[in-house]
Amino acid sequence: MSTGKSLPANYLKDYLKVAPISHSVWRAAEAKELSKIDLPPPTLDVGCGFGEFAGVFFDSMIEVGIDISLPDVLQAKQGKKYRRVECIDAKKMPFRSNSFASILSVSVLEHISRVDEVLAEIYRVLKVGGIFIFTVPSNRFSSELIGHKFFKAVGLNRLSRLYSYIVNLTFRHHNLWSKATWEKQLRQQGFTVNQVKSIVPFPVFRVWELGLPLALPSQLGKLLWGKRFVVRPPGLVPFLTLLLRPLSQARGTGTNWLIIARK
Repeated sequence: MSTGKSLPANYLKDYLKVAPISHSVWRAAEAKELSKIDLPPPTLDVGCGFGEFAGVFFDSMIEVGIDISLPDVLQAKQGKKYRRVECIDAKKMPFRSNSFASILSVSVLEHISRVDEVLAEIYRVLKVGGIFIFTVPSNRFSSELIGHKFFKAVGLNRLSRLYSYIVNLTFRHHNLWSKATWEKQLRQQGFTVNQVKSIVPFPVFRVWELGLPLALPSQLGKLLWGKRFVVRPPGLVPFLTLLLRPLSQARGTGTNWLIIARK
């Protein structure tokens, strides 16, 4: 039984209440696809952060969330979406082998160097026959950035590459890999890859990038005070939901992967 909500419009509306526009459209696109997948308990969320994704996505509590950031873990505990939240390095998880029937990781693995060590641990703690679902930006992320495309179109190739480099440095991207590379990494750890799907369609990605400047105050608040502050005057969330709702129906190739594997 899936623990996610069923209506994509709900995801967008609910994320707009707690996150900047850029973050909301990205998360809603991920949530829409993830809601189609069953997550049998017990479930482990690897890289749960401060619980923002879980706060909207899950209707009820799941078993365990882990993150390497202690401030984020403390905040996630307040959200009451996890029965247990721990500050843990995913490369060295304290759980017994074959502990979880499903493991979820949402836009996390791209940030981790030596990600093969994390994949090995995920394989170890996943039950035989268990499902591992994760989302990551794909190898198309950098080349689809509006800034990258603009500078390249006017012949400023160095600026094009610099723009992509700065964006990836800002978001601490280490692993922007192709489908084939992710499949190879997973199979080396023993996984069977069931599906690799392109998600976060280009229209969603464009709105995400264009909305990044508006997200700066919220992100600064998180860096300075440990919490993201989003101010929404009355009526703004319904208006933005209506304005951005066509993105929920966007189809086609995107800049992210949704990958499903089994042990």
